[in-house]
Amino acid sequence: MIKPIVSMNKMAMNESVATSCCFAEIVTSNNKVVYDVLYGGYLGSDLRQEHVWNSAINKSWKLLPYDVVGLNGASTISVTTDSDGKNVYIVDNNLKIGDWISATSGASQGKNCPHEDGYCSYITSDYILVDDQHIDSTGAHFSGGDSWAKPHKAKKHNS
Repeated sequence: MIKPIVSMNKMAMNESVATSCCFAEIVTSNNKVVYDVLYGGYLGSDLRQEHVWNSAINKSWKLLPYDVVGLNGASTISVTTDSDGKNVYIVDNNLKIGDWISATSGASQGKNCPHEDGYCSYITSDYILVDDQHIDSTGAHFSGGDSWAKPHKAKKHNS
């Protein structure tokens, strides 16, 4: 009779399903559901700052490598190149940006800006409440985000 070959390998903790989970759902003897938080911390809501483009400003202004102070949001901007290959920024399809700034009351060239964070004058900040977060975890586990130590979406362990 041929016997099957059985191979047993120890599984490292980081290979376990549980290492990617934040909590387990437990049903008590009186049928009450409780949550056992794995890796410390707690489950809750997290208040986060979100940066969004100011809806009053046309998104075409992202083309310009700096902010314009006193910007009239209804205007649009486009970019072309001159004979030397340098960018020429045109406002509302008729004025070069420098001429437009000079002709617009209260407008001036601002700081250099990539237009992608809260330091951009075209971006507004708002706070949002994010539910189902694992907050203040005390042990390393894969959370699918940048870091297990930061608040992240809580994942349930299914055993």
